[in-house]
Amino acid sequence: AGVPIGNDGCVPFVCGSSRHDRVPFPYVAIDKFVGESLDAEILRSGVQMSCSLELLPQEPLVSVEKEAPWLLDYCIIGGLVFVVLSRQYLRATFGEKWKKERCNGLAEILDSREREFPDEQVVVLSYVLSHTINLGFQDVRNARLKAFVGNDGQPVRIRNLAHLSEVIDSFKGEHLRFELFGRGSGFLPEIIVLERAAVEGAEEE
Repeated sequence: AGVPIGNDGCVPFVCGSSRHDRVPFPYVAIDKFVGESLDAEILRSGVQMSCSLELLPQEPLVSVEKEAPWLLDYCIIGGLVFVVLSRQYLRATFGEKWKKERCNGLAEILDSREREFPDEQVVVLSYVLSHTINLGFQDVRNARLKAFVGNDGQPVRIRNLAHLSEVIDSFKGEHLRFELFGRGSGFLPEIIVLERAAVEGAEEE
């Protein structure tokens, strides 16, 4: 017969003598396993339809893994040190009480949404190694990377750390432009611009 879902998104919770409590509807899948299917009836444009939903594992935007090779990955471009956001990074940067801190807005990302694609990562500009090529940006810390302006002058959304490296390697313009989200410690510009020739020259030093 199925379990009816109310307008509040809840279903009846029947346990022991309890008959009147209600819980969010995902509870109906609590006794099922990943890979199993859940039959459902939905309304679409006023038409009742039947469908089968495959239960998939949760893929949080920021992985909960405590040990993984990618936790040590980093990418340095013109002295800008980019890393992948993780709970380990927040703990190392903001201390053991990082969950109670704002962490420059980075902690809010942990439970914000799931990944849009399997290899999605949150790339963070951790800090800047001082050099004449990045003069004026040395105080930028813990800023989330928003996009990189590509060859066509349009912002390219960065999927992960490897994608950032690929985009940089294929870039042919005169200036590297990194767009940042509007939170971070210290001086935080909306965009960081570096001369590509100077960056390449510094890498050869």
